[in-house]
Amino acid sequence: MRELQKKGVLRLGYQEHEGIKIPVVTIARKARDWEQAREFKKLLGLDSQKDVYILDSKGNLPRDDTIGLELRSLLGTFYFVSHGVEVPARDSEKGHAMMTKDENGKLFDWSLVVGDLINIRSQTAEPDTDTARVAIKYRGSWFFIGDSDSNTKYTFLLLEQLAALLGGKVEKAGPLLTLSVSAP
Repeated sequence: MRELQKKGVLRLGYQEHEGIKIPVVTIARKARDWEQAREFKKLLGLDSQKDVYILDSKGNLPRDDTIGLELRSLLGTFYFVSHGVEVPARDSEKGHAMMTKDENGKLFDWSLVVGDLINIRSQTAEPDTDTARVAIKYRGSWFFIGDSDSNTKYTFLLLEQLAALLGGKVEKAGPLLTLSVSAP
């Protein structure tokens, strides 16, 4: 899905349906025969001849014209992106961090899931200010976001905004009184 989006052939938007605007995913017609588009449609059980699919967050029964979504809570989202943090070897060896293993007992590579969405790196030495946008020391290691890592910076900013929206009380503004000031 991300590859199709990067190529500019997959878009999220709205479409009029039975008198209301509903969220949809549109795949450009020119990409209908691309391997990535066919695989995307096959994996989701979608009609390969259609280009517009309804987004459904209600978890209704699968349909070939609908993409069902299960939305995460903010806490669930934080848990998901936490897998984009590079765990120092000594912390994983001491059991300070939960390490996911695959069916063969090998460490699971979370970058296959998280991709380039978020990448918080770690090292023992303090990163220089030219390398790190933000850094913090924890348990003898430095964790940082690379200054040139736009995807991680945007993801971090989005999470910060979501946390602010969900965590704060928005005060209502009172009525605005406008007085005309003019010379008599």
